[in-house]
Amino acid sequence: MMEEPKIIFKTTTSEDDEIMQGLKTLYTTPEGTIPLDRVYGLNQDFIGYPTELAKNMYALEVINKTEVYEPRVEVDVSFEDSEDGKIIPVIKIKKSEEGDEE
Repeated sequence: MMEEPKIIFKTTTSEDDEIMQGLKTLYTTPEGTIPLDRVYGLNQDFIGYPTELAKNMYALEVINKTEVYEPRVEVDVSFEDSEDGKIIPVIKIKKSEEGDEE
């Protein structure tokens, strides 16, 4: 089972704070639970799959949804194991370079 993700993002401006809050909401919302935007949030299909496959599915979902909902940043997803056997996603966020945005 996956724990709530650790999000690593150095916020220095109020815009960064807004980005961080938006991403926290995105990463902790199951897909299909927001009435006017049913694709918002993370798809939970990874639950029940073997660990390595579930990690890959989760990481891909985080990367894809971040590109859609917050194109101003890039993400890198890794994982830590907790003492009680749960998986903790670690999401490192950095602002995209000005020229990288499409």
